Amino acid sequence: MDVADEDVHSLTPPIAVARFTATPNPRSTVGTMTEIHDYYRLLYSRAGTAPPRPGGRALTASMFSFNHEQGACPACKGLGTVTVTDPERLVTDPKRSLRTGAMDGTKTGRFYGDPHGQFVAALEAAGAAAGMDFSKPYEDLSPAEREVALQGTGDRVYDIVWSYKRGNRAGDFEFRGPWQGFAGLVAEEYERKHADHRGEAMRVLMRDDPCPGCCGKRLKPASLAVTYRGLDIAGLSALTVAESIVFFEDATGATPADARTRAVTEAVRGEVLRRLRLIRDVGLDYLRLDRASASLSGGEAQRLRLAGLLGVRLTGVTFVLDEPTLGLHPRDTAKLVALIRDLTAEGNTVVAVEHDLDVVRAADHVLDLGPGAGSEGGRIVAEGTPPEIESAAGSVTGPYLAGRVERPGPLGGSFGPPLEVIGARANNLRSIDVAIPTGVVTAVTGVSGSGKSSLVFDVVLASSEAGRPVSCAAIRGLERFVKVVAAGIEAPAENSSSIPLTYLGLFDAVRVLFAASDEARARGFKKAHFSFLTPEGRCGACGGTGRKTVSLDHLADVTVPCEVCRGARYDRAVLDVHVAGRTVADVLDLTAADGATFFSGQPKVAAGLSLLAGIGLDYLRLGQPLGTLSGGERQRLKLISELMDPPRGPALYLFDEPTTGLHPSDVDRLLGLFGRLLGAGHTIVAVEHDLDLISRAGHVVDLGPEGGDGGGALVFQGTPEAVMASAASHTGAALRNYSGRRLSRRP
Repeated sequence: MDVADEDVHSLTPPIAVARFTATPNPRSTVGTMTEIHDYYRLLYSRAGTAPPRPGGRALTASMFSFNHEQGACPACKGLGTVTVTDPERLVTDPKRSLRTGAMDGTKTGRFYGDPHGQFVAALEAAGAAAGMDFSKPYEDLSPAEREVALQGTGDRVYDIVWSYKRGNRAGDFEFRGPWQGFAGLVAEEYERKHADHRGEAMRVLMRDDPCPGCCGKRLKPASLAVTYRGLDIAGLSALTVAESIVFFEDATGATPADARTRAVTEAVRGEVLRRLRLIRDVGLDYLRLDRASASLSGGEAQRLRLAGLLGVRLTGVTFVLDEPTLGLHPRDTAKLVALIRDLTAEGNTVVAVEHDLDVVRAADHVLDLGPGAGSEGGRIVAEGTPPEIESAAGSVTGPYLAGRVERPGPLGGSFGPPLEVIGARANNLRSIDVAIPTGVVTAVTGVSGSGKSSLVFDVVLASSEAGRPVSCAAIRGLERFVKVVAAGIEAPAENSSSIPLTYLGLFDAVRVLFAASDEARARGFKKAHFSFLTPEGRCGACGGTGRKTVSLDHLADVTVPCEVCRGARYDRAVLDVHVAGRTVADVLDLTAADGATFFSGQPKVAAGLSLLAGIGLDYLRLGQPLGTLSGGERQRLKLISELMDPPRGPALYLFDEPTTGLHPSDVDRLLGLFGRLLGAGHTIVAVEHDLDLISRAGHVVDLGPEGGDGGGALVFQGTPEAVMASAASHTGAALRNYSGRRLSRRP
């Protein structure tokens, strides 16, 4: 049935808790997001133990805020870090000398390392005065020589002869000046450009070090001198959620003498414990309260915000959740469902977009949309309780809920010599040794925060990109791959001009096809005329967007189709050109499946669109703005872009939760694509929580046992069957439950 807008009624005030990238604001932390830090500030201002203060001044909550001038460390302005040049990123080829290309890997490095530039001249003057030879390869420089080259020699002034060459001009220029060091020069330029937002391109050369003024604690010494039960506020914030719960549950020695302070302390302690337990119950007990919000994954940020909303005890509200299980290990799904139940018990309504079948089974009411996707969807094909959905004839989800669908078997592949990682230590990894067999799918599993992404991307991918071991003692076997592909880490950018054809690099072929037509040649049209981004081709009224925004003064703006091109995006003259009876706008309105047929005579275009269809995106419109795609659709589009140009030889594909946003039927299609990759001799490593994928992998690397400081260890590695038998593995327990449920529900 179809539901019209005018039929919507009885909607309570809504709050969307969508999947989102956490705020990049460096001043936002887990503690500030959940308001726990506000309670900490109140606690320290009322019950903190402070040394005698001049004039007997009272403690204030602002003293303990790194976002307030009264408390923020003046050296780092409350950020806790200072941005400095990273020598390892600046010196890109240590086999060369600093004047012959050691820094040529970046534009900034080439500028400062110009052998005919003033900076190299200043370096050589400083070297001559100190008896140092900077003509040697950088890797042969002594620690003292590297210190001079990078950090300079302070205020000492040198007589410098700069032998410059600029085109046909050459000569000597003599001047006196200090040597600041290459790292100092880059840091100074970054600071200058960063102030007016021009320094982003230089950010790759920089790193954030703990502030030497506050040692990363963000606050002034006077604020850090105040303690509560032996900890300053930075030390308390550095505890994980689990550790903080233990701290506040133990009230030993925490009772103040006077009644007023005792009442405030107990009230704060009770509220803090309540909020901490909510964070624990959404599977985030490994997070530290001082962890930057920007470092959270989208799933972590969404669940943290959900816990924060639970903390304020709202009632009579409609909560809209977008895949709340994103990034959540199956072990913690039951806890999340219990929290959602708590919301409904408070008189709220919860609407969740979700593919996790355990969450669907726990729902009171299910709306199943379809029957297909895109133009084939948009209808309610079944609704009711989960058992009613299981028996609904038109439901695609029902058979999966009932366990009636025969899922694909093991993905197969041929086991080859392993990729060996020795002593992996990125983030919380505990110098673990991991063997990843080639030729098969390896699923990297573990609870949230156990170190999965650190192993795959901060060790394996980073080592591949650097051409040397990164965050590990050694890595052996990367040389077996002609290419390492990181697929699915970042979705395509959402902007009004990007469409699937442009993102996949296929639009040029379409424009060439139209420009070669008889009608186009007769009109003098070139390839540029068939782009909606060029002055030659785009509709002048809407600028090629196909839409116009109408301001309604005090109401929200509305977007309507352009009245000139009627949404086609092109100039009317361009739309008079046809190929096989279709205009270029008609082509952009084709689905991927129809496009593959239309472009059967264009092998590259047809192959790319067939890949889209094969991964479940057959309904996608070729001209659909990427901003209208879901997260799962965008990730699969990125995967296809990587597969458009297959490597000539074995490749290593690294995936970050590739099943994100996928219905079980789409997971089956994805596994089919994985099978094709294995058949071509490639290797797949996937960070994953989805039990369908894990159970069909050739090898599993299970990390944990918990997250954060309780993770980073290798719990088990081996076949899914071997992991299932492991008593120590949370993933093994989840696989056992999954296997038992699947077998018991089959007819």
